[in-house]
Amino acid sequence: MTKVGFTLRDASIDYQVHGCGLVRSGLTIATATSFQQLATVPDTNGAPGIVRLADTSIQFATIDNTRFGYWLECAIAGDNPSVGIYGADVIYTISAANG
Repeated sequence: MTKVGFTLRDASIDYQVHGCGLVRSGLTIATATSFQQLATVPDTNGAPGIVRLADTSIQFATIDNTRFGYWLECAIAGDNPSVGIYGADVIYTISAANG
């Protein structure tokens, strides 16, 4: 992985989108309750309207689907249509040996 990005809306002074990131946890019984944060972006903190936030400093950048499950997550503070998530993407490369 080289980049994780989120497109977020924050048109509210009182609410925000926060805690956005890419996370993984182990697939075995012994590792299922542990998790690792691979990428995070800053909170919106009342950002004006629609923002695009990204992280290129990826931890554990090599994907291993045999050992881990992966997910994107965000928290939305408050119940307000002025804050939300439009989308997210994960940018990655595949080597010639693997693709």
